[in-house]
Amino acid sequence: MPQVRSRLLMVLSSKKASDLLTSEGKRKLTDEIIDQLGEPFSGSGKGPAITDVFYTSFVIQQQ
Repeated sequence: MPQVRSRLLMVLSSKKASDLLTSEGKRKLTDEIIDQLGEPFSGSGKGPAITDVFYTSFVIQQQ
């Protein structure tokens, strides 16, 4: 889990609120998360098969 959390935080921290306001922006974020989590983790030769991302909560804070 720490590796999953780290990868997610790296993807999310690279985004601006304006990138995520549209449906297209959220779709791009989903694709990036799938790509990042689909890569192999330390100690394994093959990454997990990630097919989709489900958001249970989505808060966007603008400054």
